[in-house]
Amino acid sequence: MENSARSGPAVLDFLSVLVLAEDSVGYESPLLGQHGISFLVDARAGGERMRILADIGQNPEALLFNMDKLGVDIGSIDAIFLTHCHYDHTGGLARIVAAIGIPGLPIFAHPGIFRPNFVETAQGRLHVGMRPEDSQSTLESLGARLALSDKPISLMRGLYSTGYVPRLSDFEGRGSALMTLDDLGNPVPDGMDDDISLVASVPDGLVAITGCSHAGISNILRRAVEVAGGKDGTAGKGSAGGVRRIAAALGGLHLIEADNATVGKTAEALRDLVDGFVAAGHCTGFDAQTALRGALGGRFQPLRTGMRFSF
Repeated sequence: MENSARSGPAVLDFLSVLVLAEDSVGYESPLLGQHGISFLVDARAGGERMRILADIGQNPEALLFNMDKLGVDIGSIDAIFLTHCHYDHTGGLARIVAAIGIPGLPIFAHPGIFRPNFVETAQGRLHVGMRPEDSQSTLESLGARLALSDKPISLMRGLYSTGYVPRLSDFEGRGSALMTLDDLGNPVPDGMDDDISLVASVPDGLVAITGCSHAGISNILRRAVEVAGGKDGTAGKGSAGGVRRIAAALGGLHLIEADNATVGKTAEALRDLVDGFVAAGHCTGFDAQTALRGALGGRFQPLRTGMRFSF
């Protein structure tokens, strides 16, 4: 399944992204919010179609409730894509795999997703990665097929995983308190190398679908351009052929604890990199959302459960 995403641009005929789980819900919405994020990505190209759960939040019962309310048949899911290990993106994975009930269900993720991931607190070690009940062996016993890669892969024509995202900017992904264990069992800083994103190529450009953007959203967007057919990993307005344009960035930006300087630089980067719109929530934070609204105007909107984007 590890096909090169660099053989040339390919464009989806249709893309729909439905927010199944997010920290907030709309006014008078019948849906449930939760600390976490999950998207239903429906991609079509020619006669091929994939319906992918991109992350699943942390509460599988709330996710299944929302899917039912939104008319999404759990049995119609073709694959699961996990952006990184954290519990609010992967919690209850075994429950969801069992509910889908498809033998050989692909789960796309980075090879490091099952590593220990934690923060040290005054009360002790707080684990925030994959839960024990969602272990690799449990998932495989349920018939799931783990498709683990740190390289860019093509899920179908016009839909890609970024693989590992190089850290190129000087203001993103700094100062994390997250830890993991080295080969000797010693705690060491965790750079969140497993943070990957989905990239869809549509007629208007590229759509990047992120979980928390631990790699940095500007790094992710540059990587998106690279894996989807760009030549130098840069994006900009008016790029020839559309493949190097960013039509939309959707997901969490992990700016909730960032300082004002980082928020400001991120807003400036998104204003320069994105031709279309940004819809961000979950771990983005209110201050960052306000800054993004100021930088992008009507091209920014906060995410909420139940939103649907079509391209």
